[in-house]
Amino acid sequence: RVLALSAWRVGGGLGRAEVELARWAPLQQVRRDDKLTDKWKLQVLGKGNRVREVPIHAGALEALQAHREDRIALAAKGVLSRYGSVKPEDMPLIGVIDEKWISTQNRMLRETAAVQQLRPAVLGARGALGVGRKVSVNDDGGLSESAIYRVLKDFFKLCAREAGESPSDPNATFNKASTHWLRHTI
Repeated sequence: RVLALSAWRVGGGLGRAEVELARWAPLQQVRRDDKLTDKWKLQVLGKGNRVREVPIHAGALEALQAHREDRIALAAKGVLSRYGSVKPEDMPLIGVIDEKWISTQNRMLRETAAVQQLRPAVLGARGALGVGRKVSVNDDGGLSESAIYRVLKDFFKLCAREAGESPSDPNATFNKASTHWLRHTI
């Protein structure tokens, strides 16, 4: 999932909201001169409710397909039983891979939301973490914006440890890394 998420955000320059809303149905092979090519594109709803087409490079497509196959296998094993009935074309491109994870994330989001309500003037309307809702996944198992943020921040923490960065160094590369940072990394 992390590979699919990072490859896709980097390759397509997508925002968290666009990733949250992306499904398999609008992913299409590119046609040129009425012939299918080996290129792929995704139609996404972006800022200002504008529809745009984003090219999906081969590595990102492979990672997304592997993530989809993992989710289908997990649903078949009963690990994602509540999402087993989602049609393949309606599946989120990035989704939950463990139902137990959902309750932990939802608890964290509720706690964060409670803090935000106490300090709205300081944190702003959406809060410091971009938490605009109190759930980690959508009805079809797609990760919410806040869950995407958390998955990537946890991954960056692992990278920082592997790279030998000090957790207290605010200038360390992976300590500064963010979901927005990935949009501008090529």
